Amino acid sequence: MFLKMRKIFQVYSTWFSTIKQSMYHFKFSDAKLFYDELTWRVQSIDVIQHQKGYVKYSIDKKIFFWPENFQMNELPWIYNEIFVPFEKNPNSFVHPDLDYSKLEWVIDAGAHEGFFTRLALDAGVKKVIAVEPLEELIDTLCLTFAGEGIHVEKAVLGKDISEINLHVDPGHICEASTFIQEGATESRKVQQITVDHLVKKYGLSGPGLIKADIEGAEMDCLIGAQITLKHLSPFVAIAVYHSQENAEKCAKIIESCNQNYKKEFRGMNAHHKPPRPYMLFGFPQ
Repeated sequence: MFLKMRKIFQVYSTWFSTIKQSMYHFKFSDAKLFYDELTWRVQSIDVIQHQKGYVKYSIDKKIFFWPENFQMNELPWIYNEIFVPFEKNPNSFVHPDLDYSKLEWVIDAGAHEGFFTRLALDAGVKKVIAVEPLEELIDTLCLTFAGEGIHVEKAVLGKDISEINLHVDPGHICEASTFIQEGATESRKVQQITVDHLVKKYGLSGPGLIKADIEGAEMDCLIGAQITLKHLSPFVAIAVYHSQENAEKCAKIIESCNQNYKKEFRGMNAHHKPPRPYMLFGFPQ
């Protein structure tokens, strides 16, 4: 009980301190979401079999593949970030104003282990384009979604089409980034493409969603989506907590492309100092 009360005090005292000292306006509900995250229970991973360098596993009765030489300890937490219900999840890419069943397409930037792709397919999205730069994860995405008709792109999404360095920490593979990260010991040359390129390549039209959780490259992703934002007006759901100003920068890029967007920051990420939003949603009006 003491630890619970201490955690509650820390969360709400942090929220109170942001009222006059933060560049963002956090609601009381944002603080509540942060507390909810701190008290999550994670799902267990059940390894089904090892085969040809990959692990086939289940989590919450869903089947995925993972490279055998990659650590699995972060997967349960990442699973929660995708599948814990909106009401208790500041990281959620789901939103009451975003009906996945009516989307013609989703671009999943930072597809990684495939949890969000799984969510989108199960929700009825007609076409999912999973973008992931790590070759090992391309292979496991193809195994996980074999026969389901998703499109997998081996690349990062950025502001232009070019070759770029991807910095990797083998112990925290989910934090691979085009920006140098603390702990990154490996650098790989990868292809960078744009959202606008993918929209043209796949002939995308109708209602769609740009989803991104790409470790600080979210502004570059939106710069490379300017034509799409202007002419197609897709929904936007982006993790923006990687740096303090990223939420505001992303919102301004969207507004510069298309002023007919309702923008919403959600959550208070107090794992970082000072706190910043977890998510930015963009809703075409």
